[in-house]
Order: sequence, then C-alpha cells, then structure tokens
Amino acid sequence: MQKNIAELPAEKQKAFVEFEAQAQIAFKKSYDNDRSDNSDQNGNYIGSYQPERSYVTKILAFLDEYSLETEIEDISDLQGDTFFRAFAKFISKVEYIVTRYELRSNRIESGTIGTLIEFAPSYKSDIGALLEKIRKIVNQGVTDARKKIKYSNVFRFYSQKLIVIRQP
Repeated sequence: MQKNIAELPAEKQKAFVEFEAQAQIAFKKSYDNDRSDNSDQNGNYIGSYQPERSYVTKILAFLDEYSLETEIEDISDLQGDTFFRAFAKFISKVEYIVTRYELRSNRIESGTIGTLIEFAPSYKSDIGALLEKIRKIVNQGVTDARKKIKYSNVFRFYSQKLIVIRQP
C-alpha cells in the first residue's frame, strides 16, 4: 500500500476513501502478476483469486476496525467461481460506499449539508414553558445553592446556543 496507515485522515469516512484507493492500487498490481503467473497455456486462470481475497480482507478489516456500518458481506470463505461472482458484487458495493462518502465529504466542506432549524414565535413560549417545568423540578427538595448551579447550567446552554430560538 502506498501511504502509511498512520497518515490517513482522522475522519473515518475520509480515511476509508483514501484507504480503499490505496487497496485498489495494490490490488491492480497484484492482479496483473497473479493472472500472468496462474494461467494455463490456453490463457485460462487456474489460481485461487489471491489478489481479490487480499483486497476483500483489507476492506473488511478497515470497516471492522473503524466500526463503519455498511451492507458489505464477508465473502472471504467462498470458493472458486462462487467467490469470483460475489467479488463483482463486493466491488460494486465498495464503489457505492466510496462515492457516497466522497459526496458527503464534499457537502460537508461546502456547507450544504445539514438543516437550518427555525422556531416560530409560538415555540419560544413553548420553550419558556418547558424551562419553567425544569425550574419546578429543580425546586423540589433542592437547596438554594444547588438551584443556582442548576439554573446557571440551563442558561449556559441557552447562551451557548445549545438551545436556539430564532424567529423567522
């Protein structure tokens, strides 16, 4: 593999895109050598699909280690032509995931991902009512010193925009 694994981006999905590109390069080099070394005089392949198996192992190891949830099945135990047919499907799923991650990364970097949430004026009063309920709960059996701490935490969240109120 070209790049050191330690040099992969910290963000899991970006790391997968780079890792897969490296695995793809290694696969292609190994594939060409394997096909020339494991073909009979008529050009028929007689090998065990080792480059494909190595690629599958690398991708599955990455997905497991980084806990990325995908719908990619482990095909490494399949044999012969069954493995080869399943590998084509495996490659398609990996390409789909890489494309999704690249698109998502682009949307994040361009700022187009996410949703702006705006509250109507009526929600402001609803939030106020919920804050009042919090005050009542806090007031039950809590000392004045503890009340100050609780209230200051609620208002700290509000001031840090963890609770956001916008009027359209």
